[in-house]
Amino acid sequence: MKRLFFTFTVLCLGIFSAGAQHPWMQTGNAAGTAFGLWKDGGAVNLSAIQKEGKLRPVQEASSSTAVIASTYGTANVGKVRLYGDFAFRNIFDKGLSYNTNLYRTALDMPYYILDPNESNWTRQEYDMNVKASIPIGERFAAGLSVNYLDCVGAKQKDPRSETYLVKAGVCPGVVWKPSKKHTLGISGDFLYSYERAYPSNNNPKLDQKTISTLGLGEGANSYVGGNNGLHDYHYTLWRFGGAVQYSYSGSWNVISELGVRKESTEVIHKISLPESMGRTDRLLFHAMLEALSGPHFIKVNGSFRTTDGTEKIQVKDNTSLSQGWITVAQNKMSRYNHASVLADYSFTFPTSLSIGALAVFDMESDVYNIPVSTFGYSRIRAGAYASRRFQIRKSSLNLRADAGYTASLGGDYVYGGSKTDSPAVALYRELLDYYTSSYASAAIAAAYIFGGGKLRYSVSGDASILAGPSGKNYFTGSLSLGILF
Repeated sequence: MKRLFFTFTVLCLGIFSAGAQHPWMQTGNAAGTAFGLWKDGGAVNLSAIQKEGKLRPVQEASSSTAVIASTYGTANVGKVRLYGDFAFRNIFDKGLSYNTNLYRTALDMPYYILDPNESNWTRQEYDMNVKASIPIGERFAAGLSVNYLDCVGAKQKDPRSETYLVKAGVCPGVVWKPSKKHTLGISGDFLYSYERAYPSNNNPKLDQKTISTLGLGEGANSYVGGNNGLHDYHYTLWRFGGAVQYSYSGSWNVISELGVRKESTEVIHKISLPESMGRTDRLLFHAMLEALSGPHFIKVNGSFRTTDGTEKIQVKDNTSLSQGWITVAQNKMSRYNHASVLADYSFTFPTSLSIGALAVFDMESDVYNIPVSTFGYSRIRAGAYASRRFQIRKSSLNLRADAGYTASLGGDYVYGGSKTDSPAVALYRELLDYYTSSYASAAIAAAYIFGGGKLRYSVSGDASILAGPSGKNYFTGSLSLGILF
C-alpha cells in the first residue's frame, strides 16, 4: 500500500513533458490523447529511496532501500501519438513478519502461508507501460494501453520462499468528439496475473511451523519441510472491466471517469496434485474528476472495493484411475470491503506560487462468517501544501512543502475462534494497532533543472516523516538524477 500521506514524483514538480501531462493520461483511455497538445520528449532517471521506521503495517518493511532506473518518452509518429515508460527496481526490505510466500500481501487476500519469523526480503521489478492513440477523421479516435509487470521476490529466513509474479494488461478505448468543447470516451480493462511461490527451508533437518490462512485469524496449522509439508502455491487472476469518460473544454477544463472492474483469483496448492486453497471474487468501482479554470484546480476521486472469499471442501480421490482432490462443497466464508474518497483544491498565483489543501477518508470493514470474526477501521487525513517555481536564467528550481494530520475515527478486531494464541490472530492485532493510529506528517521536496539545447539535466529529492504515538515514526527520503530531452 502507499505508505506516505504525500507522494512526491517528478511529475508533481512539473518536469514531465507536455505529452506526459495530457489530461487523458489520468484516465484508462489512451484514445483521448489523440486530441490536444502533444509534444515529443522524454527523460532517463536514476533514483534511490530509503525508508525507515516502526509506523507501518507489520507485513511491510521496517527498513527498505530501493534503487530505480527508469525512463519515459512521448512521440508523434505520423498521426499516431505514443507514450512509453519503463522502470527497473531493485528493492532490499528488512524487518517483515507474517508472510511466507506472497510477493505483496493485501487485506482482501486471505489465502497464503504465514509464519511469525521476522525476515528480510529481496525484490526485483520490471515495469513497462505503453499508450498509443490515432485520430479517425475529425471526431473519433482509437487508443490502446498495454502494461506488463514482472516481479521476483525471495524471503531470506526459514521458512523461506521464492515467488514469481507476472501481470499483463490491455485497455482498448475509443473517443467521440461531437464538438470542440465536449469529448466522450469508453474503454475496456483486461488483466491477467499469475504468481507462484515455492516455500522451502535452508536447514532441511528442521521443519518450520506455519499457518495456511483463511482470513481474520482463521487458518490451519501447517509446516514447511519434508515430503508432506507445504509445496508450491499458485495464484491465477483474471480481470474484466471498463470505464466511461467525459471531458469539457471551456471556462473550465474538466476530465472525468467512472469505471468498474471484476477480478477472480484462484489459489492452488501443489500443481502436480492440485488442491484448492480458496478463491476470491473482487468487484471494484472508481470515479474521478479533475477541473482546471485559470488559477483554480479541483480534484475529487473515490473508490469502493468488495471481495468475497470462497472456501472449497475437498476430499482426496486415491483411486488408480483419477488420483486428486474432489470438490464436494464450496461456501462464501468471508467478505472484505474498502472505501476511500479524496478531495483536493489548489490555487496558483501569478508568481508561480501554488497553495492547496486536501482531505482523504478511507475505511475497511471485513467479516469472517464461521466462527464470526470482524476487522475494521476508519480514518480521515487532512493536509495543506505549497509549491513554487523559480526561474534562474535557463534553469529552474521547484520547491514544495506539505504538512498534514491523520486522525483515527475508530476500529476494532474481534476474533470469534478458539485459537487465540495463533500467529494469525497476532497479525490482525498488530494491523489494528497501525490502522487506528493517529499521526502527523510533514514533507519537503525540491527539483533543480539546468542545461540548454536538446538536453537538460535534473536533480531532485524529497524527505518526509510520519510522527505517531509512543515514538513510532516513519521516515522516507529519496534522491534522483535525470536527463531530459
